[in-house]
This record gives sequence, structure tokens and C-alpha cells, in this order.
Amino acid sequence: MQSDANVIYQSIAVERSYYGFLAADKIALSYSIDDVPIQYSANEIDKIAQIPAVIRARELLLVNQPIDARREWNYATQNFTERQYQIAAYLAHQWQWHDYAIRTIAKGNYFDDLTVRFPTPFDSLVNKYSAQRKLDSAFVYAIIRRESAFNEQARSPVGARGLMQLMPATAKQMAKILKLKSPRRQDLNTPSFNINLGSRYISDMLNIFKGHRALASAAYNAGPHRVKRWLPEDNELPADVWVDTIPFTETREYVRAILAYTALFEWKINQNPSRLSTHLYPILPAR
Repeated sequence: MQSDANVIYQSIAVERSYYGFLAADKIALSYSIDDVPIQYSANEIDKIAQIPAVIRARELLLVNQPIDARREWNYATQNFTERQYQIAAYLAHQWQWHDYAIRTIAKGNYFDDLTVRFPTPFDSLVNKYSAQRKLDSAFVYAIIRRESAFNEQARSPVGARGLMQLMPATAKQMAKILKLKSPRRQDLNTPSFNINLGSRYISDMLNIFKGHRALASAAYNAGPHRVKRWLPEDNELPADVWVDTIPFTETREYVRAILAYTALFEWKINQNPSRLSTHLYPILPAR
């Protein structure tokens, strides 16, 4: 039976994913994190860069008009081939237009360029506030990547804003704790302010749930009150089982993504990702 399980684990462990990393943990394999950058020629880049709508998108970005820039980019790329999307994604990455680089490379059906897909902008801010709160910077990066894909102007349909997608009420609460002025909504689009408050909030979630990343991630997405209701009633539960039984599909997928992204950002930062299993200790019953 165990040998059969090991065969299954080996087949899954080749994947660069939450389940791939968990399977690798089961049989003590290294994580499969292959970074295969897009190969391109100067001519290919130049052809994309000289498209009139792409030129307009670039100019609009430079004068801080991201909405119009997105319109021009979408118009320019609407009939692209997969290869053209890939080259365009690399161009957007060069511009540090990370959310659109990530979106565009996905349209190009190319997922192995980890430089484009998992960039590390705002590093001085992420490192500063991670150090202040004793957080793993890769964990903070994972949240930013999932929440906004590094778009500092991001806004959700329910009103969450900025890199770490803070709700105004949460931001106001964190600002009060930090003895900062009560933020205006547009303040949440300022990277330093957003990361300061967002890192404090995830730190609070980790404190509430005794450092458990799966629980803290779920709480960041769905609220700590819901996560407390989802704790087992009687017996402890393996964390991977708990994650797969989170009632909200969005939160379930969110937690898996955060844990996998953290490993990928650890690999990006120091080439040495920690094992997911070290952060997935059993979920204790509610007290």
C-alpha cells in the first residue's frame, strides 16, 4: 500500500504547485521549481514595442494614467498569438508593469518564467515591514502576489484597495493601532502605507492563530471570525485535510496559493524554500 502511495506521490511531486510540494514532502524529494525564462530576440521585442497602441500604453504609464494604458494594451494585444503574448509579457515586465506582465504571460500559456510571474518589486518596503513584524518576507510577497499581482492601484468589487487589498475598515483599525492618522481611501494605494498596515494585519492574524500560516492566510481572506468557526470541534485535524475542507471555495484556493507562492518566493529570494509540511502542523480544536 505504501509503495503504491509513493508512486502516486512521485507522479505529483514533479508539479510546481501546492499539491506537488506536499507530495514531495511525503517522500523527501526536492521541490520541482524549474525556471525557464522566455527566449526572445531583439527583433521580436522591437516588433511588439513599435505597435502604436503599445507605444501609447507605455506613454500613458509614464504619465500615471494606468486605466487608459490598460485600454490601449488590451486593444493592441486582442488578436495576439501565444508567442506574441509571451514577448509582450516580457516587455511589460521590463516596464515594471507587473500585474499586466503576469496577466499577459498567462494568455500566452507560458508558466515557467518565474522572473515574470513572481517578481519582487517594493523590496525595500517588504523587507522593512517584514523585519519589523518578524514576518517571512516571502510570505508577505505571496499575499501581495495573490491579492493584487503588484498593482498598487488595485481595487476589488467590495472596496479592498492597494497591494495587500485592505478594506477601509481594516485599514482604519490598523492605523489606529499603529498610531497613524486615519487613512483616506486613496491613501491605501500608496505602497508604503498599504504594506505597513497590511503586514501588521497579517501579523495579527498569525498571533491570533499561534503562527499557523494556513489559518492566518484563511483569516486574511475570509476574516478571523469565520476561521474560528471552521476549527474542529473535538479532535485535532491534519492541516492539509483542514485546508481541503474550508467551506469557501475562494478561501480554500487562496490558502493553497499563499502556501505555494511562499515557497516560490523563498526560492526566488534565497534558493532554499522551506517545506510546506513544516508550516502545516495539526489544527487543534476550538477552545
